[in-house]
Amino acid sequence: MSEVAASMTFREHLIELRSRVFKATVSVFVGFFVAWAWHIELYAILTAPLRDAMAANNLFVIKALAITESIEVYMKLSLIGGVFLASPFVFWQIWAFIAPGLLGKEKKLILPVVVASVGCFSLGALFCYLVALPFMADFLIKMTLEAPGLLLEPTIAGSVSFVLFLLVGFGVVFELPLFMYVMSALQMVTWRGFLGFYRYWVVIAFIIGAVLTPTPDPINQTIMSAPLVILYGVGVGVAWLVDNRGQPGASKRALVPIAIVLTLIAVAALALVLRQREQPVIADVPADVQELVGVRLQAAENMLSVADAKTARLLAPIRLARAHAWLPTDGQWLLVRNGDEAALLMETTTAQNKLDALGKKLHATVSQSGPARTLTFVDAGVRWQVMALGKRTLWLGRESVLAQLMAVHTGKQPALAADAVMAERLTALQASGPVWALTADPRGTAHWLPGGALAQHVKLGVAAWNDKELVLRLECRGSDAAASLRDRLETWLADIRQRDVQHDSALTRRVGRLAALLSQAWQIQARNAGPTHPDTQQWANLARDANALSQEVGLANAPTSSTDPLVQLVQPPTVSRVELEGAVVIWRLQLDVAHMLGVLLAVGPSAP
Repeated sequence: MSEVAASMTFREHLIELRSRVFKATVSVFVGFFVAWAWHIELYAILTAPLRDAMAANNLFVIKALAITESIEVYMKLSLIGGVFLASPFVFWQIWAFIAPGLLGKEKKLILPVVVASVGCFSLGALFCYLVALPFMADFLIKMTLEAPGLLLEPTIAGSVSFVLFLLVGFGVVFELPLFMYVMSALQMVTWRGFLGFYRYWVVIAFIIGAVLTPTPDPINQTIMSAPLVILYGVGVGVAWLVDNRGQPGASKRALVPIAIVLTLIAVAALALVLRQREQPVIADVPADVQELVGVRLQAAENMLSVADAKTARLLAPIRLARAHAWLPTDGQWLLVRNGDEAALLMETTTAQNKLDALGKKLHATVSQSGPARTLTFVDAGVRWQVMALGKRTLWLGRESVLAQLMAVHTGKQPALAADAVMAERLTALQASGPVWALTADPRGTAHWLPGGALAQHVKLGVAAWNDKELVLRLECRGSDAAASLRDRLETWLADIRQRDVQHDSALTRRVGRLAALLSQAWQIQARNAGPTHPDTQQWANLARDANALSQEVGLANAPTSSTDPLVQLVQPPTVSRVELEGAVVIWRLQLDVAHMLGVLLAVGPSAP
């Protein structure tokens, strides 16, 4: 103990403690406001594995049951973020208060323990975030949805609490070797004592796993218990190292098995991460893609049944995949469009098997072409290629489109997801709904606008469908461009509604019927009077004019005959509204899933 600490009175100790606590509290307070500025991002990052697992099971909405629920969650996350940001300063204040009262040997023990505890906790939380949490969330969601008549509606408070509980639990679990090191350093337990307790610890580890995991199933228990067993073995090695540190060469001999065990743990964790997060199909989408459509549905029958002849070329890969039962019932598939060509990208756990089965069925040879196994075949006079990359990726399309995808896969062309901002948008879109689309190309944006109007004003268009509403977000090149596009859309919609009013007008129908009757009457009058009557020509002219009026009113009264998919989609009973948020135009269409591809892959008169 230092002389300064020994000379301080109890009151002076309290004053210093108050000062240290005040400084630490102020730092946390400042960190809270810094974290609050990023509370949405904190929520998105923290719940990303959970939302990905939900999206894989066709769940895209996390609900708030109370008005204050969201702000309570955001404040909790901001407080945790503030503590994390201020933790170095807080630790320094704690150390500055207790260090003067410690002996030299105690300082040498505590300081490494504090540093190592932060590292162990972070390692445990990272292992949970990358490996355990995605698996647990997917398993729990699937088990819940298997029950008949059971509806799963996660809440924002429950979701965040679930994630935080697991992160903290795994962080504490990974402190086990450090705890064993302290006990050995204080000569409370020797390494032989720890080793003799190992068989009992295995039972205790599974009991702890059963308590900490939210379900009694053995799989999730093992995910929690197995690291406890392995980490206990690491702790035994650390205790052996502490007990034999005085023997010549003992420390070096101990480092070898400890390093081997830690390396095996790191390799196993990395292997699990790579297996769970094999490069997704979206990583091979080219940066200059005209349009990208993602679908995450158990069945796409309704979407394909309403497709007209103009979209048949784009939907041909989907129809072909459906014919061979390739469309996945979980995960997602992507439609990559460039001009009038499209390729289908699928995530499936049986990619190689499906390719081999098709080769046997068609008596065709599957060849190895670079990193992919490739099969070429002809269907309805069209030459198709199927490529299997790894164990989970399957491509289907024409050779020219797949060649472009392969150029991206091999790094010869840039990928859409290579841009950090675009990658963030794609991640958010994949969890936004069962059907989504993205285009940064004016040609793609033109398909979403009437007649391609003002497509050059849009720098990025994204669309997402959920609960029978398609939301198109058109990010324009400035607020003035957005206002112009909003006005153009509203004018066009008003014109469509006016046509509908004319179509439904009873007065219009009566005028048309009267004009037709007058035309018939004047024709009869002209025929009965004969060609020599002086008024015959006048009656004939009146009959012609009345007939023309009848036809004109009849056309106004007829249903809209336009083949433009957008015109067809905004007809009643469709509800459509346009909103403006800064430089973003938001167009909402209440549609069912059967018409999603019709609007997202529109190739009517508006297409260039």
